[in-house]
Amino acid sequence: MKENWSENEKKKRYLMSYRWAKKQEERILEEIRELRMDKMFPSAVNDGMPKGSEQRDLSDYAAKLDELIEELKEERLEKIKRLQSIERVIKEIDNEDAQTILWLRYIDGLRWEEVCVAINYEWAQMHRIHARALREIKINDDTK
Repeated sequence: MKENWSENEKKKRYLMSYRWAKKQEERILEEIRELRMDKMFPSAVNDGMPKGSEQRDLSDYAAKLDELIEELKEERLEKIKRLQSIERVIKEIDNEDAQTILWLRYIDGLRWEEVCVAINYEWAQMHRIHARALREIKINDDTK
């Protein structure tokens, strides 16, 4: 029983990581936008206005920004893969009610009370469906 509980806890943590990954992905996207703006308008970021003799400094600056943007793109791609993985795990559940419960709870971030209202189920019934769905979920090293 305890082993099953810890396995379910791992699955819940995995599903809950969706909202964290989504926030991180949005933060990274905003950072990329800011870096692109810095690249387009370097004088807004630098202490002084760029001058012709500072051409090398500006190209070094642009190259560094490009490097940072590429690193952020890779990090963002990892977050997107996490989001897609969790969505796929939920969509693989056979029961549509279970899919809906998992989606509302872990993707949309509704509280349990809000999930009950949204699907018009009693608390106990909703949790039974949720427990069955957790048992059906398979997570492995690729999924984590």
